[in-house]
Amino acid sequence: MGKADTATMAYMGQNDVFADAFNFFLYQGERVIRPEQLRELDPTELMLPYGTEQQGEPVQRYRDILKGMTAMEDRLLPVITLFVSFSPEEWDGPRSLWEMMEIGDKKLRSRLPDYRINLVSPTEIGKEEFGQFHSSLGDVLEFIKYSGDKEKLMEWLHEEKPKLRLGRKEIEVLNACVNAKLAIKEEEEEVEVCKAIEDYKMEAVEKATKEVTKEATESTRLCDLKNLMKNMQWTANQAASALGLSPEDTAKFLAKL
Repeated sequence: MGKADTATMAYMGQNDVFADAFNFFLYQGERVIRPEQLRELDPTELMLPYGTEQQGEPVQRYRDILKGMTAMEDRLLPVITLFVSFSPEEWDGPRSLWEMMEIGDKKLRSRLPDYRINLVSPTEIGKEEFGQFHSSLGDVLEFIKYSGDKEKLMEWLHEEKPKLRLGRKEIEVLNACVNAKLAIKEEEEEVEVCKAIEDYKMEAVEKATKEVTKEATESTRLCDLKNLMKNMQWTANQAASALGLSPEDTAKFLAKL
């Protein structure tokens, strides 16, 4: 399992986020499903492919997260599978069973159920729809939606979410799924996103400045080394000794001559 899978499963496993996703998809954000109603279920399904006569090998199927909702009913409750995409790319995969098959026989096709996937994808959520979320899921998905356009992302953060704070699980999702490069210290439970991005930019500038300065210094020392060798008719080692170069730097400069 990759980092993105691990991070998103840990995040979606939280009852408030799980309930928020289904309330958004089913009820346009109305808080019908409550986090306290949810209970963990075993996500492993055991299937006997050849009936119950002990024929063939049993096959295990897995769901990423499976939760049950406590409800006052005396009938079977439906199982609804919802796929939440944490990708900034548009969904280009099949959306139904029919799309996965090549069936030219219309009569045969008419008898096959067309199972469609239930999908929540950042690219397909309208700007006004993000207000239907009541957990951090809305902010995470909106960040992902704009992550491919850094200018638009920063415009959204500065104008609409200047004080946005996200917790460790949210940060891990963004770093794993869109390489957000947001830092969070061990002792911190959450970070201010705008500040984290600015801190990263400053660190990148400082690192680049140090590298440029180091390259400029090395270039100057190399010129000094060449000039001493030329003007004083010294060997490279004599010139390096006069400049006070370490054995490591001397070897590095000699390799460039």
